[in-house]
Amino acid sequence: MEIISGARPNAAHLSLARMEAAGILKAVITQNVDGLHASAGSRNIIELHDNIWRVKCSNTACSFKSLLSKPPESIPSKCPRCDSFLRPDVVWFGEPIPPEAKY
Repeated sequence: MEIISGARPNAAHLSLARMEAAGILKAVITQNVDGLHASAGSRNIIELHDNIWRVKCSNTACSFKSLLSKPPESIPSKCPRCDSFLRPDVVWFGEPIPPEAKY
């Protein structure tokens, strides 16, 4: 997890953020889960595979989601609302992309 927490936006991330700020781009659509587009300054980001820096409850009836302030290895194991297991808020193989990511 040190690799993820130590990653920084590169020239492409920064260029896209500048293009969005200048009105050239309306949004950035990405499959990346690392949050680097937001770190670069992009604001209208559609994350097709969600974000590794969030966790969500594995119980689909529970709507708990939380942004992490530490690397993903610090994920608490149980949901504070329903005591089900928490999982990374990313799309795993075979799962649909999140509804909010669809255009």
